[in-house]
Amino acid sequence: MRLVARALGWTAAGLAALLAAALLLAWALSQGFQRERLRAALEGALADALGAPVRIERLGGRLYDEIRLTGVSLGDGALAAARVEIGFDPLRSARERRLLVREIVVEGLEASVRRTAEGVEIAGVPQRADTPEPEPEPGGGLAIEVERFELRRARIRYEDETTAAPTQLRVGVSGATRRLSIPADGPVSLPEAAIATVELAEPGRWDGRALDAARLHATLEGATLAVRDVRLAGAFGALDGGFDVVLTSRALPPALGAVRGRLAIEALDLAALLADERFATRLGGALEMDRDAAGRIAARLALDDAAVGG
Repeated sequence: MRLVARALGWTAAGLAALLAAALLLAWALSQGFQRERLRAALEGALADALGAPVRIERLGGRLYDEIRLTGVSLGDGALAAARVEIGFDPLRSARERRLLVREIVVEGLEASVRRTAEGVEIAGVPQRADTPEPEPEPGGGLAIEVERFELRRARIRYEDETTAAPTQLRVGVSGATRRLSIPADGPVSLPEAAIATVELAEPGRWDGRALDAARLHATLEGATLAVRDVRLAGAFGALDGGFDVVLTSRALPPALGAVRGRLAIEALDLAALLADERFATRLGGALEMDRDAAGRIAARLALDDAAVGG
């Protein structure tokens, strides 16, 4: 939850800086300032808000209500995006004292995430000193309403140093949300609707196990989260399936209610999956599971292939 709150705090700070910068840009354009000087001024405003150097290769758009950034990078460049487009209403935002964003499009995001014993780190994001810090308040004192957010062709490298054996994955992510609200204080809620696709971009390793393929497609509509096209495949065999979840709370993190799902099992090698040679068992078949709103679980395993070793 701390990582989510930190990301929301950074988003709020960045968008607030963009709003202030947009008002200055509109005034600067009326005074005949050149875009190159405006680009440098925007880099400085974002760097001050985010606490790390920001690089923008090119600045475009109408500027007074739309900003288009090309070649954006943070810090040493480990966190970067090929293109960022933000459309907003600066005058109405200033009048209502909340940031109203029509659309945010981020394309070609490159990021590296590493989990250590101390927590989760995002390369390029400054790390605070190892002193107790309060949970950041989402919104940072400014309420934000985002009508639409879209992420296109993101690539995220993930490493986990807390697992017994190496975990190194590179995944591709794309998705979109509709009507996301970040209040000035209080809990952040899930968007009104969302869609996301996550897929392994290249073979990787999870806790030392070879992972050849992984993907899922998820949609959120109201209180229903549907996860489809789920597949995991590697040296341990393969799992395919999907499940539906009814959410009992829209606050982050959401509370889970009833869950219903089904997984098809293909030559599942438990010894390879669990990294424990004591489980010399191979399974094939299907697993169905139901969890009601009270937490009671009913499961059914139908096997069409099974082999148990000594």
